[in-house]
Amino acid sequence: MSICRVFGPPDFFVTFTCDVNWPEIKLGILEPGQHPSDRADIVVRVYNMKLEEMLDDIKSGKAFGPILAVLHTVEFQKRGLPHAHIILWTAEDTTNPSANMIDKFISAEIPDLNEDPLLYALVAEHMIHGPCGKDNPKCPCMKNGKCSKGYPKSFHSETTIDENGFAIYKRPDNGHFVIKSGICLDNRWVVPYNPYLLKKYEAHINVEWRNKGIFIKYLFKYVTKGPDCSKAYLKKIQSGEDVPIDEETQIRNEVKEYLDCRYICEQDACLRVFGFDIHRHYPSVERMPVHLEDENNILYDENANMAEIISSEFLRRTMLTQWFECNKKYPEARDLTYLEFPSKWCWLKDKRVWEPWVYGSKIGRLYYVHPSVGERYYLCMLLMVVKGAQSYDDLKTYNGSLHPTFKAARAARGLLGSDQEWYNAFDEAATWATSSQLRQLFVTMLMFCEVADEYAFFKKVWRTLADDIQYQIRDTIGNPRFYVPDNSLKDMVLDELNTLFEKKWWPYQRSSPT
Repeated sequence: MSICRVFGPPDFFVTFTCDVNWPEIKLGILEPGQHPSDRADIVVRVYNMKLEEMLDDIKSGKAFGPILAVLHTVEFQKRGLPHAHIILWTAEDTTNPSANMIDKFISAEIPDLNEDPLLYALVAEHMIHGPCGKDNPKCPCMKNGKCSKGYPKSFHSETTIDENGFAIYKRPDNGHFVIKSGICLDNRWVVPYNPYLLKKYEAHINVEWRNKGIFIKYLFKYVTKGPDCSKAYLKKIQSGEDVPIDEETQIRNEVKEYLDCRYICEQDACLRVFGFDIHRHYPSVERMPVHLEDENNILYDENANMAEIISSEFLRRTMLTQWFECNKKYPEARDLTYLEFPSKWCWLKDKRVWEPWVYGSKIGRLYYVHPSVGERYYLCMLLMVVKGAQSYDDLKTYNGSLHPTFKAARAARGLLGSDQEWYNAFDEAATWATSSQLRQLFVTMLMFCEVADEYAFFKKVWRTLADDIQYQIRDTIGNPRFYVPDNSLKDMVLDELNTLFEKKWWPYQRSSPT
């Protein structure tokens, strides 16, 4: 999210899947009778080498032009094959994308067999979805009689962007087709791809245009969701009756009965054993502490001399205190806020000092501070806007007046207007938190924070609180409906929630926990 704060919404979302038919994998299997599924170590090594080369191609601008930032996460399919989700930001201004700009990097067409036979063969092998639907109703993508991926798509003569920010790729009805499983498939069945990457790596590489802020939460949740988990229940049955797990005390031990497990295939295990990166992002992000004066955290050994620790000047140094010192010594450092400081200054952890970057830079990110903390929360807000402060008192000073608290200093700067700080805190959390987490935060703010107008706060954020309602609506037979195409239905339900909140729950009594 810090990368998005600096560079805006990401531009491309790439999924790179391993292919067991790569010649490097086949050449690495020397024992007769073995298959790629028997040699997870070779599969992982080959895939990691190709992934690293692809990341180099992307960073060097060969695939998508000059790049500002890129991050990736490696996951594993149920059958064990690794695949990477890659999110990247281009240096080109993509505020108002044109069809030509998208078509330059993404294609959803079957190429002409006579003009480019290699690309035609690769698209036919790797980038054709299905067949599914009535031609193959047992295809894994089929849900409730329809393709869950939305295939076949519609023909389009040119690339456009719809009102929701999705790219509708060019799929001309030009007569090009491929034969797969004995069925003729045209441009409506093509998965979007990048011709350069497909030709070089000869694998399933799905490329999507995603230059909208509404996709940020989905993309980052998707690449950081973690492995598949399951909960196992263990019990002993003797003579048809349950027997307690702990036979000594004859008391049922629920801790032993339930196991929280995660699924790790052999390829995933090999990746971790070899020490290959599961997640990496460029540029690096520097996490920066926020603490009040003399309230920084110190780690020490239990047998250490406490007197020496308390009197140690070295242990008192933090990123924040040394930022003050840099502003005192170097005039050129005073043009940056604490949050912007890592972009031009490098933190040396062993020396605990800031030094100017010789080359490269980092993106700063302050540790999240909850609004209910009080003064530390207001300090965090000031560190985002105040430049060149040389002490905590400088942060409290505005227009020559020293204010007693950080909250008062924020109010003097016009940053603390009525309930604006709670709106800002909620908006910040809304960029990464799910709807259930936001509802919990909203209730916490009402109960423990000094919100002046609770109902006005609710009216401002209630649609965000109920953003997941379209996934909770069920059809007449009880099946979950994962997409509500009619926005009026969603608005109708949200209006009912608003009425319920206003008439039945409001006004609430702050002194009453119910």
